[in-house]
Amino acid sequence: AHLAFFPDDQAAIISLARCVGRQGDDDTARAILQINVQRFPDWLDAQIELGIALYRLQEPQKARDKWRAVLKQDPKNADAQRLLRQY
Repeated sequence: AHLAFFPDDQAAIISLARCVGRQGDDDTARAILQINVQRFPDWLDAQIELGIALYRLQEPQKARDKWRAVLKQDPKNADAQRLLRQY
């Protein structure tokens, strides 16, 4: 309901995507994140989370591509660096 009134609330958007992902619905998490990465192309946290959803959906190359794209925008992004080392 909150997002119906505040559709640009990035904290709420990412919380929703993480919540559905943790419940095992990574396809819905991916959809939420893809839509919002298109809406907010400079939102790096959403791109990182999208990579995580892609990885869980057995798309590791797409996940790594997403994390590399984050590093192009922010070469010192610790989360993207860590994910690329781990996965």
